[in-house]
Amino acid sequence: MLEKRAIDWSSADDYRGAAFRLMKKSLISIAAAMLLAGCGKPQQSAAPETTPSEPVAEVPAQQPSPAAESAPVEPVAEAAQPETPPAKLEAPDISMHEAIKEGDIQAIQQHLATGTDVNMKNERGGTALYSAAVAGHNEIAELLINKGADVNVKNKASFTPLHEGAYNGNKEIVELLITSGADVNAMKIDGMTPLDMATIGNHNEIIDLLRKHGGKTREELKTIEK
Repeated sequence: MLEKRAIDWSSADDYRGAAFRLMKKSLISIAAAMLLAGCGKPQQSAAPETTPSEPVAEVPAQQPSPAAESAPVEPVAEAAQPETPPAKLEAPDISMHEAIKEGDIQAIQQHLATGTDVNMKNERGGTALYSAAVAGHNEIAELLINKGADVNVKNKASFTPLHEGAYNGNKEIVELLITSGADVNAMKIDGMTPLDMATIGNHNEIIDLLRKHGGKTREELKTIEK
């Protein structure tokens, strides 16, 4: 028959004390682990509070004063431009007498504009007006007279423009020369007058016109001189 062992309660108390201490230690370890885990989480920084911006006051546009509105606006002076000198005119290549023969009135006008002497003579002593009377250019003759041409100038043979006009029977030029002061009784070297030249050319209209203005023949003038 087995003997009952007596329970050693002191040992049991020790066991319970050891178990309690172990449990306490475990709880402390768990709490420490949780605390460490909590401290390891990154803390999120709170979003900074935004301060509401104050509204910017609008600056009213500056209105012009009544005095400024009524004041006249001064025009801006333009920069002075240097004056361009007028182009210098040059005489044409063709001579005055050649231009008259061809009836080139523009070349003649250009000659006169550049200062060509209206009474300049050619190699035979004839002026531009004489050449116009020979060629029968009435318009050119009038232009030359208006520019100061001498209506009584003679060439080397003592012919005047009126001698030529009468000989050619050009009534218009004869009238123009007479009204411009031509001597109706101017004589050549041989004494012949414009009336003699019209008679040689048998230009009755010119004869009558010269007679009307006091024209006489060479013989008539000789009789008067006696």
